[in-house]
Amino acid sequence: MLASENLTGLAQAHIRNASSGAEEIPDPHPFLYQWNDHLLSFSHNGSLDKSQLLALLTDFSTDSSWILAHPPDTYGCGDWQAEGWDCVIDSQLYFFWLVRNIDAAGDVLTGIENALEILEDPFPPVGHIRGAKNFTLMDGESLYAYRSAETPNSHKLYYSDASVPLEDPWSGIQQHHQAVMTKPPASGPASAMNWIWMENGTLIRLRPGETPLIISGLANDFLPGDMNLDAAVDILDVIWLVFMIIDDELPSDYELMAGDMNLDGELNVVDVTWLVNIILYL
Repeated sequence: MLASENLTGLAQAHIRNASSGAEEIPDPHPFLYQWNDHLLSFSHNGSLDKSQLLALLTDFSTDSSWILAHPPDTYGCGDWQAEGWDCVIDSQLYFFWLVRNIDAAGDVLTGIENALEILEDPFPPVGHIRGAKNFTLMDGESLYAYRSAETPNSHKLYYSDASVPLEDPWSGIQQHHQAVMTKPPASGPASAMNWIWMENGTLIRLRPGETPLIISGLANDFLPGDMNLDAAVDILDVIWLVFMIIDDELPSDYELMAGDMNLDGELNVVDVTWLVNIILYL
């Protein structure tokens, strides 16, 4: 948990289930970064490919100046560019990607949006970056939370804006805070707060005394080319698409979005060609 005089009125807590990097270390989350007069604090729930994140941070291996000036932690395992790489945590690289964009934009919100736009691109130069991208980030003034899950019901995230009075038996308690949680409490006063489900690809900003800022649609609810819903784009999807075209079957909304590779509103042999080329490219 992080709560300090530099983050008055804000608190952050995260329980890590290690899936990347060093495991035998106490409380790696939240990660901290001093940006201008803001202490940025970040926690991530999910797993992302470290090599893809590093490619983004180095402009696809053409400029390593930023990451060399801000080397990731290896927790005593050695040089991060050599034997220490296995101990680097994906979440810190994710944080660095947000920080780099925040620094470039000169604004926290704009930087986060820019970073996510690239990260959520279905066909970035580094290949589709799969994995849950849920995070919370504090800058001393605001709490930002983002939900991006691979399946509709995984990596849930809820927020409460304290806009609805508590009902009995807690009606005598006046709410003074907003909150974000992966799983709202099942009992006690907090269980009666107006917990709101965050849709996939939603970024919110909570700030004391203000209505939450909600930005939706940052992530696709489909993976272009993934016709069989297995979260991968491969030869099986080509077969699905070919059979759908041959049978002249009316596609569902998902199938049309996933299969219309050239965005002409139809499923035809051109889409098959595009899909094959993408598979070969990836």
